[in-house]
Amino acid sequence: MSRELTLGCLKARSLLHGRCFGAGFHAFSDTKYFQISSFGRDLMEDHTVLRSMDPRSLLESKLSVTVKFRNNRFLATKCRLAAGSKYFERAFYGDFPVAASPIIDLGDEDDLELVLLMLRYLNGSSYSDLRCSVPMPQTLDLGISLFALADQYDVSTLRADIVDWFSMDVCNLMCFRVVPCAFQRLLGPSALFLADTSLQDTAFELCLENIETLLENQTFHDLLLDGTLLHSTFAGPLLAEVGGRLQQFKTGQRGPSKDLDLSQVFASEDNSLAST
Repeated sequence: MSRELTLGCLKARSLLHGRCFGAGFHAFSDTKYFQISSFGRDLMEDHTVLRSMDPRSLLESKLSVTVKFRNNRFLATKCRLAAGSKYFERAFYGDFPVAASPIIDLGDEDDLELVLLMLRYLNGSSYSDLRCSVPMPQTLDLGISLFALADQYDVSTLRADIVDWFSMDVCNLMCFRVVPCAFQRLLGPSALFLADTSLQDTAFELCLENIETLLENQTFHDLLLDGTLLHSTFAGPLLAEVGGRLQQFKTGQRGPSKDLDLSQVFASEDNSLAST
């Protein structure tokens, strides 16, 4: 595929999803928060054929398409990709040059492992199976990054599955630092820009519902005090909602018991809001 067609596909991707991404857009943070343990060798080989499909029928069918990303190729059917992703549906059946091409080039901007997971999902794997690719503490970060990719490619069912599992994971990992760090990625001053805000809404609701327990988490406590936990969009409503409870809260688990100084929290958040 020519460079012009590749760039055209990338531009079309943003337009297909209903917005044009500016220079400041980032689907997910450049920082790698997780490590996929294994995909299986068949998914990493060049010109991969999905195991659940007959390669002979695919090659003989005009409905087949090769998904190219970086140096990897993934052979699939257009109908299966289009059924799960509005991006692929509009690309294959809309008025775009790629509709008539046997190859769709996703470029090299997206994370290889995340693209593979998304394609596995579109081919029939469940998100609960995909989560097994990482250790339990890393499932939150995997979910956030994969949600951002599913937002970009408009895979609504995957986003919904991630939201459901995110709630359960937060409850199970409440005492670990991965929870406030996940909240920071979704709600902080440098939060992700997402067209679908359901994961951010869920994170904020969980933050409100579990504030007392979260304040026992030293990482959450520290991020809240230094003003880096919440963006202005979320800081005001959270502090207004739980101000009374914050004044009454005592940690008692980390050294001598101490009152959480609410004025300190508001001052740190005010500084954070001023900087944004």
